Amino acid sequence: MEAKGSDGSSARGAELSKCEDLWFDDGTIVLQAEQTLFRVYRGLLVQNSEIFADMFSLPTLNSGGGDLIEGCQVVFLHDTAQELTHFLKAIFVFGYAEKMLLTDRSFYLGALKLSTKYSSQAIRRRIISELSHIFPDTWSRFRTFDSWPTHQVFIQNVVLGAQLACLGQARTLLPSALYCFTSLSTKMIFDQIFFSEKEKRQCVLGREAIIAEYKKLGNELRNCRKSAPCDSRRYCPTLAGWPSLLAQERLLTRADAIACPFILHESHDLIRDEGVCAACYIKARQVYDEGRQRIWDGLPAYFEMESWEALRRDTEY
Repeated sequence: MEAKGSDGSSARGAELSKCEDLWFDDGTIVLQAEQTLFRVYRGLLVQNSEIFADMFSLPTLNSGGGDLIEGCQVVFLHDTAQELTHFLKAIFVFGYAEKMLLTDRSFYLGALKLSTKYSSQAIRRRIISELSHIFPDTWSRFRTFDSWPTHQVFIQNVVLGAQLACLGQARTLLPSALYCFTSLSTKMIFDQIFFSEKEKRQCVLGREAIIAEYKKLGNELRNCRKSAPCDSRRYCPTLAGWPSLLAQERLLTRADAIACPFILHESHDLIRDEGVCAACYIKARQVYDEGRQRIWDGLPAYFEMESWEALRRDTEY
């Protein structure tokens, strides 16, 4: 298929193909991305995108001239066909976004990128809202983030989370995404092409700050036994009586502790060992959880960002 100009000449001179799922016979506008054509409804596009609304208000797109396909005006877009497919299906195919949110990483990349670019707020907010369950802005939500179905999309792909936060201009997602991202090696951080040198530097410095906080918390755990109002002085103060506490101390003070971002997750909550009295356990748990909350609260500062509150104000969803 070739697009025809208003004088009947071939447009762009290349063989084009229709996207069958997004070619509506009664559509009123044709979009072209790479060599793929999409015939959709101009009115619906305008309702869902501030940028397309502005674009279609221009005299050049209302004059009836330019390239035509089956009587519809052709608009050339500088996006990939895959990205535009995801974006348009989110608008025109009922239930598509909900399905793809649970299964497809490429949907997140394409739909979030273009919904941000074309100011399609409903789609952008829906995606960011979903991402906020995986990369939340509160410690209470981060502790249980893997209970959310979308978590399966991001297993072993923390890089994608940081990339999406940048693509969607959703800065409130960044601290928790970067916290997971910095569990990677320095080489892997610097190999990421979507981060600027400044952002890579922030990641490395943030990781160093988090490691220092981990060690501080490990020392606090080691010392909390001395101040606990123990009900069993014969057993609780002995090292053998605190295997779970000692395990957390060792993890926090390891040189590669940052490789385990799950320290802030509920899977690393402090458990009460058999024989340890309630008073000692409560004291240790208090010290441990207050320290983890302190680390969470400090994440934005570690990455040289504004406070959590400022980031929330900066991200609309």
